[in-house]
Formats: sequence, C-alpha cells, structure tokens
Amino acid sequence: MTTVVIGVGNPYDEIDSTGLKIAEKLARVLKLECRLCFSPGLELADLMRECSVAIIVDSTCELDFGEVRLYEPRTPGLKKLIHSLDVLETLHITQFLLDEPPQKVIVIGIGVKDLKSAVGKIDELVMKIVELLETGGLHEG
Repeated sequence: MTTVVIGVGNPYDEIDSTGLKIAEKLARVLKLECRLCFSPGLELADLMRECSVAIIVDSTCELDFGEVRLYEPRTPGLKKLIHSLDVLETLHITQFLLDEPPQKVIVIGIGVKDLKSAVGKIDELVMKIVELLETGGLHEG
C-alpha cells in the first residue's frame, strides 16, 4: 500500500489539463507515484487500487485561478469540480467497488475560473499545495 497523486482532466484542453499538470509536478516534489485519469468515471476507482492514501487533483470552475480548496470526498450530489460525472460522486461510488478502498482520500480543487493561460503559474500552485498539505492549511469546501 502506498500514497499516490492522481491528476484528473483532459490533456488536450489547456484549462481542464491544469489538474493533470499540477498532479505531475506535485508528485515529483513529494517524491510520490503519479497516476493520470483522463475521465473521472470508474477509471478513477481503478487508479486508486492498492493505495492507502490518494491525493486527487482536479480543476474547478467554482474558484478563481490560484485558489486551492480541499473537498470532502464522501459527499454525494455535489457538482463542484469540472466533469459531468463528478470526481466526488465517483469517489462515493468507489467505496462500494474496491475490496480495499484507500484509508484516506484528499481531493484538491484547483481554481480555473477566468483562467487565460496556466503557463508559468503551475510551479507556484504546486508549492502552494505542498505548503498547505504540510501545514494542514487546506480548508474544506
């Protein structure tokens, strides 16, 4: 069992790929395995197999660019992140699908509202997330 960072998003869309880019860099900084999820459906459950902690990073139009928020993974019916089958809804379903779901799931929403370009801003956001993870400064939304 291990800790993994899972990025969610569409790699062909600059805005939706923000979660993927941040997850990759976050995993490098934290020296963790990174897994990428191009569809937040049940593929996400598969990517959480055999991990004790999953740190999931996804874009959200609810927040301005540069804002970071921790979402409660076990609350069904929320539509805060960017996909049609929301990551939070998928996580609710996942607890019934996996023999051993992760002991801890951290869902981090990255604000992309009014984002023109993420170029050059990813590193800054990654360091902000690292600091928030270390200090417990992520607040639940």
